[in-house]
Amino acid sequence: MMLKDRAGYPPDHINAVLTHTIHFVTLLAFYLGIKLPFEIVWSRSSSPPSGTTKGSGLLGVGTPWIGAIRGGESGGWARWSTKQPLHVSSAPPAASSSSSSNSPPSARPSSHRSSTAPSNTSPSSPTTPTSTTHTRTPSLGLTSSTSSTTLADSQLTHTPAPSPSPASAPGSAFTSALAMLLYDVCYLAHTQAVDVPLAHAGDALGNLWAVCCSPELGRRAHATRPLLPPPTPPAFALDFSQLLQATAATPARVRARGTSGKEVRKTERIVEEDEGWDLLDEEFIE
Repeated sequence: MMLKDRAGYPPDHINAVLTHTIHFVTLLAFYLGIKLPFEIVWSRSSSPPSGTTKGSGLLGVGTPWIGAIRGGESGGWARWSTKQPLHVSSAPPAASSSSSSNSPPSARPSSHRSSTAPSNTSPSSPTTPTSTTHTRTPSLGLTSSTSSTTLADSQLTHTPAPSPSPASAPGSAFTSALAMLLYDVCYLAHTQAVDVPLAHAGDALGNLWAVCCSPELGRRAHATRPLLPPPTPPAFALDFSQLLQATAATPARVRARGTSGKEVRKTERIVEEDEGWDLLDEEFIE
């Protein structure tokens, strides 16, 4: 399930699909004895759970959060230890209102100073215009910092800061959480001798069904012998940063554009067959 697939669906339906998928992954990992690289924790509050508690919360009660466990450098996933929300909020995002309310104060002082500076100073003092030019530079830095790509925002969520910035939290946090869930599914398939390429990593339910149909199902695990190496071994070649980038990408599949920039629409040619039919005029029809 990529981000482009959830367009047009209400948040309750998306959260229901995520809950069933989490339940499916949790059951398979428990009965097969597989330790997943990303741990899912259920919390009754809307804030991420604090500490490194494992197995806290009841399945389906509250909201799910996902984050990386302790691991090695292979796969590049271990540094994403901050819990991310694996659910879509039904409330409208407040990022636009907060950003709009915060942006005018940063712009008003510069315009106010520039308008009042000539009235307070004499025309012979040349130092005031230079001070007004310096007051405009913070607003330029603010606008340049807010315009960033989705992948850059998602990479900022794993920093030691307790929470991402309000302007980038709703979209990038869910993107990271969804990529973590897909990475768990791909690794679970790898432990059962099912190879999932990056192009098919978004088909979570199809990959889980392939795990259930694998002839090597239940042969090796982390809980029983022969023991599997801790997640993730070098044999598992899927890199989390590549999966995150593929999850955040939203290619346009409906309409294609040609080299001239105009929309190209495919039209099907209707082939008319006249064999076996004779056309008659109205005067011959009784």
